[in-house]
Amino acid sequence: MPAAPVSGQVGQGLGHGPSPQVAPRVATARAKADGTVMTDLSAFYGPNAGYVLDLYDQYLANPAAVEPELRAFFTDFTPPNLNGTTTVLPASAPAKPGVDIKAVVGAASLAEAIRDWGHLAAQLDPLGSPPIGAPELDPGFHGLTEDTLAALPVEAIPTDVSANAANAAEVIRNLRHIYGGQIGYDFDQVQIAAERAWLREAVEHGRFNQPLSTEQKHRLLKRLTEVEGFERFLHQTYAGQKRFSVEGTDILVPMLDVIIRDSATAGVREVVIGMAHRGRLNVMAHVFEKPYAAILAAFEGGKGKATAATDTSSDNGITGDVKYHLGAK
Repeated sequence: MPAAPVSGQVGQGLGHGPSPQVAPRVATARAKADGTVMTDLSAFYGPNAGYVLDLYDQYLANPAAVEPELRAFFTDFTPPNLNGTTTVLPASAPAKPGVDIKAVVGAASLAEAIRDWGHLAAQLDPLGSPPIGAPELDPGFHGLTEDTLAALPVEAIPTDVSANAANAAEVIRNLRHIYGGQIGYDFDQVQIAAERAWLREAVEHGRFNQPLSTEQKHRLLKRLTEVEGFERFLHQTYAGQKRFSVEGTDILVPMLDVIIRDSATAGVREVVIGMAHRGRLNVMAHVFEKPYAAILAAFEGGKGKATAATDTSSDNGITGDVKYHLGAK
């Protein structure tokens, strides 16, 4: 029984014409003039590759069962061999299927699961307690084994991480390394498909990866410790006071350090920052180097001699507002 589409990208069900995602891509696959039939499943994303192979099975059983444009495409089409090579056939020779369709669909489903749930397999505890994981990350959940994945060509999982991979098993390992590492990626909420595709390609291509030396890692840890220590002090010393912690976005301060340093190197003379409430105290203390004493004076309020509320030279007036609307310079 032919496998049903497993993704919303696939579109129409089997037997009802080509998927709207598949049909525009049919024209992108071409056969070489020397008779080498190109598999070119890279033109189809995710489960759509398995869907194309399903339609090809229907074509072999009854060419009239598929749409005319698909019949024209399948005339010079053959699925990839298990070793991922192309097949040389006479133009008139009937093509034969060479890939387990269920395995292709399962591999595409596993790849999507890693993108969605790979962060649950990230080793974050320095003491070594295992991550919680997710059943969807197990190949067996998708009806696969490591041997099955190793037998599939890289075209089964179209992605930038397949460039130097020998088979689908290596593609899956590369995806686990990306999405199961210590950086999390979350952009499913982006509504424009082209923007989501750009973000995914950037993540999986690794073009923005910036390996750090041991010295750079130590500097980054020291900076994050300053940020975290300041937040903990404020939380413990001024419990209940209105403030918006940087917690969860601690990396903001090191990021601003890099942006400002690189801007200065490029000749920028002045940087003006407008920002939301969250993390503003830390930015004022560690980026603008506003003295801790000046920041803490605002929290002390009436405990000391405060300046008048209308004095714009300081933000420690008793105004009842948050402690940092006047910012820093």
